[in-house]
Amino acid sequence: LETDAISLLSRSPTYMGMLCSQGIVNIQRLNSNEYNYVTCPKTITITNIGLGNPKNTAYVLAHESGHIIQCHGLEVTRDFYFERLWEREGYICSYPAGFSPPEDFAETIGIYVVWPGFITRSCGEVNYPAKYPLHYQFAKDNLFGGIEFK
Repeated sequence: LETDAISLLSRSPTYMGMLCSQGIVNIQRLNSNEYNYVTCPKTITITNIGLGNPKNTAYVLAHESGHIIQCHGLEVTRDFYFERLWEREGYICSYPAGFSPPEDFAETIGIYVVWPGFITRSCGEVNYPAKYPLHYQFAKDNLFGGIEFK
């Protein structure tokens, strides 16, 4: 499942360039029911919650990889914070563990990659470009170099 998720993200050279700008990103598997997490600067830990089906695994890997980009302190992260999209459209409702700008950035990436057809526990299926058009456009233009995954 993780390999398929990596292949999906690899469709965007722009995104992969940002993600790997500090070197190889390590992905480790933890047999636990804890939340998935990142250890800066470049380790993603995927737990049992991060697996289950291909869309869920792609979502989790994309979301957590967004935190890796934040660890790198790249300009795209500063641009996202400057835009303050969460104040203009609200936080993306799909993240189950609370709302904050760093999680909104990661969620902007996670939902972008798996929309449409991804059902979230928090708010069902999100019509991403209709409900969060500024977030969607930011992801498309600034993170994925115009590539869409639908």
